[in-house]
Amino acid sequence: MNIGVFTIVREGDHDADGETATGVATTGRSALYRVTGPEHLELTVRDTTWSTGERDLAVLRRHGSPERFDTLVERLRLTVLDRGGPYIELRHVQLRSNGRGGLFDANAETLAASAGIDVVDALRSLGATAVGTREDLLGDEGRTRRRWGALFPVDNTNVPIAAFVLTRVAPV
Repeated sequence: MNIGVFTIVREGDHDADGETATGVATTGRSALYRVTGPEHLELTVRDTTWSTGERDLAVLRRHGSPERFDTLVERLRLTVLDRGGPYIELRHVQLRSNGRGGLFDANAETLAASAGIDVVDALRSLGATAVGTREDLLGDEGRTRRRWGALFPVDNTNVPIAAFVLTRVAPV
């Protein structure tokens, strides 16, 4: 799959040992993707469903990619949440002055600027059923109600890996 300047190729599945986003040591099953792009970018990204039921995506290996991508290795995960169906939050990476990335809230325009393409249109074209704020998608009335996210079908594997690349890899 090509998305913006990136190519994403699924390379298979493997058993995983690790820690969930909530800090539980466990096992799981990972789909592995090779992500390539400009500046000799080559990353291995895992999409892991843990035995606890949790699911997240993270960079597993940087290979020979520029050093700034170290900030993504097993950090700044994209968590797939169950909100009556799979849901992801579209927070994007911004590099701090020390070179470490952090996740920050973004609206559709900010996401497009940091990814280099219209993220909302891209995710919809890959099968997202809805993209918008937590308030619009989930009826959230709390302090994170303006945070952007996407809903997608359970069997759709393209939306989460594309969202990961557009919100984590592209901005770096």
